[in-house]
Amino acid sequence: SIGQAAWLLRALWPQVVLSFPHFGPGELSIALRSYWWQLQYCLQEFALTGLFRDHPVVDLAGAPTGSRRWESKAMDQVKMKLLRPVFSRLGEMSLQHVAACLTAVAPPLGKPDILSPEEMSFVRTEMHEAFPKESLLDECGLASSAWQERFWQGELQVLPVSALLELACGFREFGATVPWVMKSLLSELHLRLSTTGSLQPSVELSHFLLLRLCRVMDLWHGHTIEDVLKQLFANPDAVRPLPTAYFVAVLQAICQFAVPKELPTKLVETFLQRVDRGERMVQPQQWVDILSAIQLLDEAPSRERVV
Repeated sequence: SIGQAAWLLRALWPQVVLSFPHFGPGELSIALRSYWWQLQYCLQEFALTGLFRDHPVVDLAGAPTGSRRWESKAMDQVKMKLLRPVFSRLGEMSLQHVAACLTAVAPPLGKPDILSPEEMSFVRTEMHEAFPKESLLDECGLASSAWQERFWQGELQVLPVSALLELACGFREFGATVPWVMKSLLSELHLRLSTTGSLQPSVELSHFLLLRLCRVMDLWHGHTIEDVLKQLFANPDAVRPLPTAYFVAVLQAICQFAVPKELPTKLVETFLQRVDRGERMVQPQQWVDILSAIQLLDEAPSRERVV
């Protein structure tokens, strides 16, 4: 259970901190994902219930209700002893582990986000250290085609499509400006997903990865991933497995961009039909979020049905 996972993480925390200098890239990414996701769950529960519980580092059961000092101390422990040490060693990691770390700290499904603007800036700085711009590579004599073919391309080619997508999303989410990295990621994705004839490219996406793709929709303009997303949203049954919270978040994300109106409009229409049939449960705040999203479409019939 979530409570048992929190108890186990708290029990291991002192040893994890002591062993951190000896961890390899794999252990670093696993530790970050485990503790960060548990902390995110703790904050989401607090946002819903007003109670802090199941924290991965500090047992808050005995903390005074509403004590911001305890909450701040618990948060700072994870950030100072986990986030900063992990990302300061980003340059040691393979691309697979870099993608896992960026996914762990990516903006969550809903508020609150753990990272402050200063911490976002820290992550971005460490990404720039690990992935220098082309001008710095030239100075080191590393920007040659031989280096790219033997090392960089070799790493890209062993990554699954999902990891390539996670890397591209991570660089955009944290505002890392390394054009050669993004160009190579997009080129590799296009190569993997290009098809001939009438076949359409397909990608297996988790709920969270789909949301991340939609939040950086402009990145895929004119790319094969744009075709994948168009194909997905053209068939409302394809997004049927999405939980309501994810559906609402995806809808909000795509409505922020200049997508064809018929795509989100059809999604909303099908969603409302499922609500009418009792197949979907929607919370009041989710109705507000849906309404605010479709207002951007200027579609009066859909707005009237939601209201």
